Parts: sequence; structure tokens; C-alpha cells
Amino acid sequence: RLLLEPGPEAFQIQATDEVAGRGDLESVRRMADAAGLLLGDMQEPVLRLAYDFITRRGAGGKHSAEPITNFHLRGGGALNALHWDADDSVGGLADHLGIMVSFIYKGHEVETEAALAYAQDGLNAATFTASS
Repeated sequence: RLLLEPGPEAFQIQATDEVAGRGDLESVRRMADAAGLLLGDMQEPVLRLAYDFITRRGAGGKHSAEPITNFHLRGGGALNALHWDADDSVGGLADHLGIMVSFIYKGHEVETEAALAYAQDGLNAATFTASS
């Protein structure tokens, strides 16, 4: 489901629901963690890839192609942070390597203004408060 290309070599995780259900991906995560593959050297590039993924533009070229990001930005939310190792469930590891995104809402007036700006100007007008 996920392909990372840190250089000429690729790191790929693809798993069926059966494999994920058996806990094999959790075993892979533990081995990768022990080897320092995901928690050390890979954290920054993986978070950059996650940021690029959630902020990639859709077919119209303005709005986020990622449905959850688009939903929150259309609702006036602001991207607050990317959280490393936030979802260690089998599904979370299989789907998004345990990375989660948080959005914040700053009150009705700010949200309305942000939603209108996003509707008109897309990601160019979106608010990104931090990333971690």
C-alpha cells in the first residue's frame, strides 16, 4: 500500500487484510523499529512524504486531493501537526505507517473566513500552523 523511495532503493509495504489481521505488519514495524529503519533516519523523510501526500492538489489544481484534508480545510480547519507513531493499530500501520494528522478550529469567524478562502483559492489560502 505504501512505497517510499529514499534514493535508488525502495521500501515498500503491501499487505492483504489477511496479513494485516495476523499481525505480520506489527512484526515488521517492530523489526524496523529495532533496526532503526522507521523511528530514526526515516522519520523526517516519511513525515515529509506524508505532508506532500495530504497537500497534493486534486484534478482542479486548487484543492487537496486527499479527502480528509479537503473536508477539514473546506470546513475552516487548519492543519496543526503530523504525528509520528500515533496509530500503532494493525490497520493504522498498514494504511499510513501510524502517522496521523491533526486539524484545529479557531472559532466561527476564523473558520468561516478560512473556509471561504479555501473554497476560492484552494491550498494557496489554506492555513498550516505547524508540523511535527
